[in-house]
Amino acid sequence: MTDYHLRPMTAGRLFDVAADWRTLAGEDEFTVELAAVFDWCATHLTPTENDAHAMELVDDDTGVTGAILEVITARRGRLSKMLKIYASPHFWTVDRDPLIKREVVELYAAAFVLMIADGISSGVDEIKIYGRTSQMLDILSSLETIWNSGDRSGWSATLAGRWLSIAPKA
Repeated sequence: MTDYHLRPMTAGRLFDVAADWRTLAGEDEFTVELAAVFDWCATHLTPTENDAHAMELVDDDTGVTGAILEVITARRGRLSKMLKIYASPHFWTVDRDPLIKREVVELYAAAFVLMIADGISSGVDEIKIYGRTSQMLDILSSLETIWNSGDRSGWSATLAGRWLSIAPKA
């Protein structure tokens, strides 16, 4: 299993990640699928209250960025929201390669766990993860069930619409 860590995206890292992902995707695919993501990242490197910023999910062993996350910190640092996960083109062959499918599951699981752990350790009152697609909603629904079936140190999970909310138990 791959271990990841989250860190804020910097201008230097953005340049390096874009070059790596351009090589993996190919010029045409990068232009169509990812150029807008990197344009957005370039203007959203600094966390600002109520505005999204870019973070990178980095493989601990290789230093390779597996995904870029779009995250919002709101309510004066009391709420953290993960809106989107942009997976590396390395994972685009998931339909053809069972090993990649497992790596994708690990990538998303790491993103969820690290967002939740970061929020709890940062003292936020609530962490929200958005289920943009039907598949993401299925994953969040499973996470809600698993989360609430065990003791999670006084935190509960609730799926409301497309948002999974992790918050202290009332």
